Amino acid sequence: MREVRGDIAIFVVPQGAVQLKALVGESEAAITGVLNSLGRFLPVENNSLIQSLPHKDDYTLDAFHAVAEDLEVSLYIVLSIYHGGNEIVAEMKVVPLNPLYEGLRRNIVVKSRVLANIPLKLSREIALLHRNLPLHARIIEKKEDSLVLAAGQWHGLAAGRYFTAEGMTVTVKQAGRYTSLAEIPGIDEKQEYITLVLYPRADEVIQGLDERIKANTLYKYGLGNTLLKGSDPERRFVEGICVINPGANVCVPGYGSFLATEYLGFKNAKPHLPGVVLSSALFLNQLLLTEYMTGFKSNFFPWKQDSDKSDSMQSLHMFLWCSLPVTVTVSFFDQLAYQFRTTEHLPAFFQYPDEAALAFSLLFPGGGLMYKGHRVMGWAYYAVEMSLAGFAVYNYRDGKKLAIALSALGAVKIMEMVHAWFTDPAYEFHRYELRGGTLMPVLSLNALPGEGDEMIYRASLTARFE
Repeated sequence: MREVRGDIAIFVVPQGAVQLKALVGESEAAITGVLNSLGRFLPVENNSLIQSLPHKDDYTLDAFHAVAEDLEVSLYIVLSIYHGGNEIVAEMKVVPLNPLYEGLRRNIVVKSRVLANIPLKLSREIALLHRNLPLHARIIEKKEDSLVLAAGQWHGLAAGRYFTAEGMTVTVKQAGRYTSLAEIPGIDEKQEYITLVLYPRADEVIQGLDERIKANTLYKYGLGNTLLKGSDPERRFVEGICVINPGANVCVPGYGSFLATEYLGFKNAKPHLPGVVLSSALFLNQLLLTEYMTGFKSNFFPWKQDSDKSDSMQSLHMFLWCSLPVTVTVSFFDQLAYQFRTTEHLPAFFQYPDEAALAFSLLFPGGGLMYKGHRVMGWAYYAVEMSLAGFAVYNYRDGKKLAIALSALGAVKIMEMVHAWFTDPAYEFHRYELRGGTLMPVLSLNALPGEGDEMIYRASLTARFE
């Protein structure tokens, strides 16, 4: 019986740059930490790997493969990290040696512009490999009616009953650190492994890694660490909505929404001209719609009713003028979304993006979608909700029409809030950081004995779609 030296070997291809060398070390440590927390593959100590390499500078795949075979591990990982323009690229090859783990074979590439995210992304890919992975326990020794299994407390085993994938009952009588004593009635004498229906808590680990990746991304692109250092970005954001933007639009309707964005620290910002034109047109429409509907005969001010302005028209006139702050606020969100996308910054309150989007959608039609960068959808919800609200106000004396309008408005508002909560932010730089690894095709070469002394060589290229 060989000494327990580990189930998985992690080989790293060293880099010359000090920054990359440190990043490789952090990534190796992070992967090891995830492996230890999930309890399926015991990592081989790094010193053992270095001593096993025939030459200190021999970092070829063949050399790694030979060392892994000599250590009798179940699988091994080859990790390399390098610069790719303005991003960091990490390649991780997962190579199984035990046929039980052939389904884990991967060539994974992860990318990031945030250094601290590379170890986390690599660790997340390792955790993803553990999803729905049962415990394959090797049978070390058979003692009368009991078996010694190469799995113990480290793998999640404790004294008690378990079941195999074939439905057999396994009774663990005693569980040590890495081995256990178990009873398995009816087991085949030639069987080398048993597969226990016992799964690691991979989803919990993945969720924790995702939260850390999001936190690092927010630190990199958030207003509090970039444009508004030393200020309270949340307070500035609210002040911009409630004070700066309305005042700017009083002076310059439409264009004022762009000018107000400078309060959040944007430098050399450029306006989104289609948004300026649209919001200016909507501003004028709300001022002049009732005038147009009465042939420009009614009084311009909504608080003065004359013979050319019916009660319904008077109510609509009041609604249009009173909802002007809503229009300029939605225009402000539109300009902000454009600035956030083009300058690669994240809004305030983005540590809780779903909750913030829900609140802004509740207060402003389309505001939550625009907060997450979905400007077209935001304007669409604004147009529908404002039209329904105006129709309801105009027909407030007609109970049937009012009920229909309010019901439709409520349904659309609920739809918008649900949409704002569940949709992902549209900022591409943010999506890039949260994106998982890319699975690259795997090339396999095999040599099989044929008839007589001839050999049959086989090559295969496998691509996974997940």
